[in-house]
Amino acid sequence: MSPRRRRILPALMALVAAWLPGAQARARSEAPLTAQAILERVAAAYPGGAWMRIDQDGAVRSGAWGYGFGDLPFTPETPIALYSTTKPVTGILAARLALQGRVDLDRPVGDYVQIGGELARRPLRRLLTNSAGVRHYRPDEWLAVSTRRCAAPSEALDLFVNDPPGPEGAFVYSSYSYVLASQALSQATGTPFADLLAEEVLRPAGMIARLWEPGLRRPPNGFEMSAHGPVPARAIDNSCKSGAGALVGSAGDLARFGHAALDGMLLPREQLHKALELDPASGGAYAMGWTVLKDGEGRTIALHSGNGLGGTAVVAIDLDRGRSIGLVGNLQGPDLVETALALLGVE
Repeated sequence: MSPRRRRILPALMALVAAWLPGAQARARSEAPLTAQAILERVAAAYPGGAWMRIDQDGAVRSGAWGYGFGDLPFTPETPIALYSTTKPVTGILAARLALQGRVDLDRPVGDYVQIGGELARRPLRRLLTNSAGVRHYRPDEWLAVSTRRCAAPSEALDLFVNDPPGPEGAFVYSSYSYVLASQALSQATGTPFADLLAEEVLRPAGMIARLWEPGLRRPPNGFEMSAHGPVPARAIDNSCKSGAGALVGSAGDLARFGHAALDGMLLPREQLHKALELDPASGGAYAMGWTVLKDGEGRTIALHSGNGLGGTAVVAIDLDRGRSIGLVGNLQGPDLVETALALLGVE
């Protein structure tokens, strides 16, 4: 996730707040938009992209445009770097482990990870709601983090864990908070984080996605802009982002994850709602890896976006209609939240 994401959450909330209340009025005054018409608004900004929606009854709608590496047609199963859409996957993992009794989210993080100072005394749950006081990337730090190899979340802790934390309970959007949470979950269970995520979330949800692997040298199928147009993205390594932003997967993976969350495959419904409880420190907008809002018709929508070199992504779930959606583009391009929400509502 690039440094500009320091401002993304407030902007995301403002964007969604501006879009959702007007959706019902637009639906009354305009002919319903088709999925193709919705995608035409953003497709030109990306060399390739795709979406998949899974409805409550399991019906699948999907589409794609453009190309990935080797000029291969982009499909709903084409993998890219998913960046911060990894966070809700980690949030669901934490809730699942808590339900199994393998971790206590209200215990101090220092009970699981050998760190000192004030941060060690703060509850693990605070890391997941971005209210533990852990800082985010400093200006120009993102690229330095992204050229380093980490075999486990523990190998990234030196980047931030000795910095004095901010006030507990104050909302600070922080990828480092999720890196520390990843290590805590790993140590609590005695399982490498990549294996833990695969065993508890990715495979049960039917996802092909995986965390960034050692042989991966650049964002798969990802591009960046040059003076001559899109070119393959430069070499980076997202492994140090672990449960904050190291997932590699597709629009289909995100849709299947959302569907599994809604369908009780990962958590009982009651526990899902508990995981989506808003932390008051976030201004009532951020839960354990999710932004949660009401649309213009009062339906509850939980979502998260991700954005970085070679990829932009959104995952969203409609808790009332039982719909999930994944939407990706293979460039660090315009925000896709409004587009994903529009596709979520197409009948």
